[in-house]
Amino acid sequence: MGIKGAYHAYLTDLQEIQRFLSNDLTPKGLDAISPVANKTIQDREALKTSFVPLLAALDAIHAEMYNGKK
Repeated sequence: MGIKGAYHAYLTDLQEIQRFLSNDLTPKGLDAISPVANKTIQDREALKTSFVPLLAALDAIHAEMYNGKK
């Protein structure tokens, strides 16, 4: 999916929750949005995972540029 796709999915979920909760804060409303909230948690994890290769590449660049010096 990549970083862009994962970010878009996560942001879309958050916007859906925001729209829903702006209309219904009742206990039934909170129960109804629960599946979307669970999907948001999964999408957040996918977003975090999508950053792993980027962070590894940045670490490698840093190590190459500074020969391990900080």
